[in-house]
Amino acid sequence: MNGDPPCAAHSVRGAGKENRMKPDGERRTDEEHGDAMSDIPSRSELEGEAADGTPDASMRDLDLFYGRSSAVATTVYARLPRKTVDGAAAGRMIGPFREGVRTLPASFRFDDLGPGETILARCVVPDLAPWTPECPNVYRVDMEWIQRGRPVARVERTWGAARFAVMGQAFRWNGAAYSMLGFAGESPAGDWSPWRTRGAARVVRDPDDCLLDEATRWGVPLVARCGRTGERLAAELRRLARWPSVVLAIVEDWPENAAFQPTRLAPNLVCAAWARSDRPMPSGSAAMVVPTRNASDRRGAGPPQWNGPAVLAHAIGGTGQDTDRAWEACERLSAEGAASGPFAGVLVY
Repeated sequence: MNGDPPCAAHSVRGAGKENRMKPDGERRTDEEHGDAMSDIPSRSELEGEAADGTPDASMRDLDLFYGRSSAVATTVYARLPRKTVDGAAAGRMIGPFREGVRTLPASFRFDDLGPGETILARCVVPDLAPWTPECPNVYRVDMEWIQRGRPVARVERTWGAARFAVMGQAFRWNGAAYSMLGFAGESPAGDWSPWRTRGAARVVRDPDDCLLDEATRWGVPLVARCGRTGERLAAELRRLARWPSVVLAIVEDWPENAAFQPTRLAPNLVCAAWARSDRPMPSGSAAMVVPTRNASDRRGAGPPQWNGPAVLAHAIGGTGQDTDRAWEACERLSAEGAASGPFAGVLVY
């Protein structure tokens, strides 16, 4: 991978201002770095295997999410559909870990919460270290499912909490106002500098696990455009929610079924729908994406009763893979938007 490691000085946009962040951890040699990271799976996998080592695809259904959170402690949940495997859950969460930085990991226990529609276990983590662009902290989660007193299946996964949320018409990151600037583009493999040096999010469409893993390790927020439909859409949102780097998921074709509620599938994932003048915003959408040529031309600006965050989205066509041009368009629209009305961010693709 090219560029400075995570937590090196790079700009991060928040509340309309640019802040310079300094390293907050000791840099390691390559040998030390390898030792420190050896406990972290390279991706979300090992996804799952039976206790005898036989791969068990059903373990891919594991969901990890956080609930009540305060400055003192955060409650983390591990959930698996009861139909997938019967029994009770036990496990631990270890961390935090951070690429290229010495940390002092601690271990926290998951406790099964008893009978219910799903297998659900809870872990209370004091002073949880969140995932941020400056410090992309992650934890390792080891879970086992117990039947008749013996483990029948296990799963190991890397997990992090971005604490990215919606409040009123704004985005909040770790409780602070966050103005989202994001753009699409291609760069040499492993080079995330076009986004990291600008403190920007990367806009991607249907990203694979390899890209999600790199973004998580290198502290680059992602805006994922999700083109799946039907049952594949539900599975895709749950997959995206496993990666703390995915701060916003744009559902390209939002189901007309009013029962579709992304927070039931992925409680911590912020999902957005495209604004359409012919129908109201879906009740399950946390943000509205408004297609625009410029900040004053908001095509299909959406229903007037919308009170959530609105994000301007601008397509610059076939040259959208040029990161410099995309960033220039992003900054221009951001400046225009600041004068034309409230908005929560700008995306260029």
